[in-house]
This record gives sequence, C-alpha cells and structure tokens, in this order.
Amino acid sequence: MKTNHTLQKQIKYFGGVGLIWLILSLALIQFLEDSPSRSSSQRGVFIFWSLSILDLFVLRMVFFSALEERRTQSRNRGQKSVQLWIWGPLKLICMGLFIGVLLEGQKITLLGYLTGIGTLWIVPLAGGFLWHLRERKGK
Repeated sequence: MKTNHTLQKQIKYFGGVGLIWLILSLALIQFLEDSPSRSSSQRGVFIFWSLSILDLFVLRMVFFSALEERRTQSRNRGQKSVQLWIWGPLKLICMGLFIGVLLEGQKITLLGYLTGIGTLWIVPLAGGFLWHLRERKGK
C-alpha cells in the first residue's frame, strides 16, 4: 500500500514538472521559431516529450522491480522476476523508439530536439528537487 501512495506522489511531482516543461517548450518554439518550421518542431517536441515521459516511467518501474526482487523472500521472488522481465524489454523498446525518431525526424529543428530530449534531464532534476523539498517540509 505504501508503494502505491509513493507512486501517486511521484506521478504528482514529476508529472506536474513534465507538463510545465511541455508548455514551456511549446511556448519557446512558438516565439523563437519562424513560421514554416514551427509546426514540425512543435510536433517533434511533443513526440520526444511523450517518449521521454514513457521512458522515465519505465525506468522507474525497472529500478523498483529490481529492488523489490532483491528484497523479497525466495518463495515470492517469481512474481517480482516476471515484473522485471516485462519492464526490462519495455525499456529497450523505448530506447529503440528514440533511435527511430532521431533517424526519421529530419524536419525537426535543433530547438525542437533540445527541448524535447531535454525532458529526460529537466523532469528528473526539477521533479526530484521539488519532491525533496515537499518531503522535507512534511517531516
């Protein structure tokens, strides 16, 4: 039950930061890109943002499944191993999707790439900082 509550808190903090970053990225492209490349850059930001959020969630599940598998008793380890065998390949699929989009996204501008892939850096950093501040206040 505690892990479900922790997951809800993480989704609140990291998801909130992710949505704010998406809005800021789209606004940045709206103001800095010229008109012909604006829509393809915004589409690229949304694609990279979506892939990044999915990748971060899958990465979280891989780590927590691995930690839970190490902590459980030997008789309950099978269920946790199955979870790890499911989340691990999904992480590889996310990496493959990133590579595919990077190779096929010729119309996306550099600003679109940077703000879209910047999600992988901004969301964990800002979300973790916000979570740390809120949890520290609660204690």
